Amino acid sequence: MCWEPHVISSNRARRYLSDAGHRYTSNSILNSELRILKTLNFEVTVPSILTYLETVLEKLGNSEHVTDIKMMHEVALLILDFVFLKYNVIYNKFYEVVKSQLSPTIQTHRNFLQIFSGNKLILAVSVIAAASFLIDQSSTDRITDYMCKLTGVKYDLVVELATVSIQLITEDGEKLVDCI
Repeated sequence: MCWEPHVISSNRARRYLSDAGHRYTSNSILNSELRILKTLNFEVTVPSILTYLETVLEKLGNSEHVTDIKMMHEVALLILDFVFLKYNVIYNKFYEVVKSQLSPTIQTHRNFLQIFSGNKLILAVSVIAAASFLIDQSSTDRITDYMCKLTGVKYDLVVELATVSIQLITEDGEKLVDCI
């Protein structure tokens, strides 16, 4: 199963605007869109964590590693919600776990946060690894290994961040685990 971006045609946008009581032609909508793109110098591709998560899930879904990609997607989204709610707690705990493995240049907490907390790919792969663990522990190593080879993210970092997330989910998120 693959996820496609939600595309809204100019006709669909016109119908939506019409339903809201506004009258625009499809051509005026396209001209407005073009004005916005020109204003932004056509620089509109800022990938979000969700972009990375769904791209990796799409690759997993096209492999033999995951049988129920829809469930993996749903669980990963729940975990991602939890991670955003506990972001600072998770990354502080992650830092404490991995700081002995870091090079001296990034051992300070501030340097660590600048490098790792902004890395959307590590977070996406870790969230999927955590989802895999909660769904079927027996396939977690195989799935995590595949994702790390696919993305180039270090296996140990993924496992540590996924472990921290799962620990906090089980400590603070009984309701999340019950939903799964």
